[in-house]
Amino acid sequence: MIKKVFLNISLFLLIFLVALILTLPKKAVWFKFEELAYQKEVVIDGETLNENPLFLTVENGEIIFSGMSIATFEIAKILPLLIYDSITIENIRVGKDMTQFKELSMDSLGIEYSIFLPLKLMLNGVGDFGELKGRVNLKEKTIDILIFPTEKFKKVRVIMKHFKKHENGGYIYNAKF
Repeated sequence: MIKKVFLNISLFLLIFLVALILTLPKKAVWFKFEELAYQKEVVIDGETLNENPLFLTVENGEIIFSGMSIATFEIAKILPLLIYDSITIENIRVGKDMTQFKELSMDSLGIEYSIFLPLKLMLNGVGDFGELKGRVNLKEKTIDILIFPTEKFKKVRVIMKHFKKHENGGYIYNAKF
């Protein structure tokens, strides 16, 4: 009897979660995100939104911080599963106001969030600089980035001076925000 009740409750919760994910107003969540970002002087401009039952796709956006174009991206796919959310951003280029970093680009950047680690974001990226792994601790307001740079990127002193050699062969950057 208890097994049957537990099975029915589990099935109901699963159906409810799937229905919630499929009917989630993804564009409305995006507009709320933009509103919150604007309060921090971050604007995402020129983007096109496409919504389907699982993903929100944001195409051709420009990220502007304090009036300066810092980056552009070709496509961002947002997967809001509520217990596990992910954003995959592809073809990130340095913005027109960041000319000192004009040679830097990222092929892809993944950002992951899970309710099982509610105060942490995990980062994974690949670009012409090499490979990046990182985490953002929202409670302590810290960011830790571990990169495995290419030889070319190691010569970019403007950036590499902020990284320290790590024991596993990469370079690590730690900061508070």
